[in-house]
Amino acid sequence: MLHFNQMDVYDDAKKYLLYCETISQRMIMPVDDRLDHKIRSSLITLVSTIARSSALVDTPEYNRSVIESVAWLHEIAAGFDIAHDKKAVDDEMFAKLKAKTEHLLSLLKQSK
Repeated sequence: MLHFNQMDVYDDAKKYLLYCETISQRMIMPVDDRLDHKIRSSLITLVSTIARSSALVDTPEYNRSVIESVAWLHEIAAGFDIAHDKKAVDDEMFAKLKAKTEHLLSLLKQSK
């Protein structure tokens, strides 16, 4: 049975991916296509890592998998920070992205 479909953090991560992908494609790709690609690739890896962690819930590897997910989230946040510095993302959008990132981070930390 695939348990990740029953995880709230997985559902929120998918919503985060869709939201961030749209922002990245519309705002960052025209300014820096490599950064856009890096952010979107990291988003997919984040969601995949969360899904994989569902198979590890009752194992010692679970916490490591959650830590990996947190690391991917930090990598995505760094990408948006760079985009903000390059003026590809304005202050208002950056604040929204930061809030959504912090929400997902809190869910991941609760799942440990």
